[in-house]
Amino acid sequence: LPVVFDAVMKSTLSEPQKILFAIDACLSDGYDVIGDSAAAVLDAKRPPADWSAVADELSKRLRTKPAASDDNWDRNYRRDRISSWLLDALEKAGRDDEMSAIYESEARATGSYERLVRYLIGERRFDDAERWAKEEIEKTREKLPGIASSLAASLCEVSRGRKQWDIVAAHTAWLFFERPGKAAFDELVAHATKA
Repeated sequence: LPVVFDAVMKSTLSEPQKILFAIDACLSDGYDVIGDSAAAVLDAKRPPADWSAVADELSKRLRTKPAASDDNWDRNYRRDRISSWLLDALEKAGRDDEMSAIYESEARATGSYERLVRYLIGERRFDDAERWAKEEIEKTREKLPGIASSLAASLCEVSRGRKQWDIVAAHTAWLFFERPGKAAFDELVAHATKA
């Protein structure tokens, strides 16, 4: 497959079209056959304007996708993959100011709240991360306990970012009592000492 993407690089397609070819190939690859082959196209040095054109096209595509639903995991997954490429294109285009709105709208559309909360923590927007995580824990703890547990762990990261060591220790204690073990106990002692 690398020869295909090398040919794309040498083709007469515009730079945004080359990028979109590689993204479309990755999106249609359900078995990770392409692997790193598309890197020749996706990792090539390009001006932000090329990535901006790609972001605009992916944004159009996302708007045409039907709204996701709780009972359609496959549709949510496909929509999340497109939005992930859109977010990557926006970042490479230097359009970071638009990313927050995409994360939020897609969290509502597909339930990808974990991704939103991770983004907000990375941006050090701890109040927003905490608000979104708590709202979703309430909504998902009965029906999707794994997601609720992941969001609870994100609250620990929020507390760590705020340097609220007593709350970090409380989260660690809860994890220890859920799954006792030497490593969990050592981590609890370390966080309790720091608190």
